[in-house]
Amino acid sequence: MQKIKRDPTGPLMDSYTAALWIGKAIEAVNGDVENKDKFNDALQGQKMDSSPHGALSIDHGQVVQDMYIRRIEKVKGHYQNTVIYTYPKVNQFWKFDPQTILKFKAV
Repeated sequence: MQKIKRDPTGPLMDSYTAALWIGKAIEAVNGDVENKDKFNDALQGQKMDSSPHGALSIDHGQVVQDMYIRRIEKVKGHYQNTVIYTYPKVNQFWKFDPQTILKFKAV
């Protein structure tokens, strides 16, 4: 943020977070990215306690992260998203039983 002198955009945060994630997976396999299964397992097994998106992990191939309810407010002459509620660690199943959902087949 200091270098670009403004709040980062969503795509910028996504790209930065993806690079962090991949870097952690490369470290986990000691640079052996040629072993695709080992590298994929490292990607799937990563957890981040801190990122521009907050804490992240993967469950059933999908990201688990906090989801925010926001309100647009004008602060110091600029509009910003203000978090008014956080749903912690939301996964693809949310409040539903994963085993029940996984029984369904895509159409």
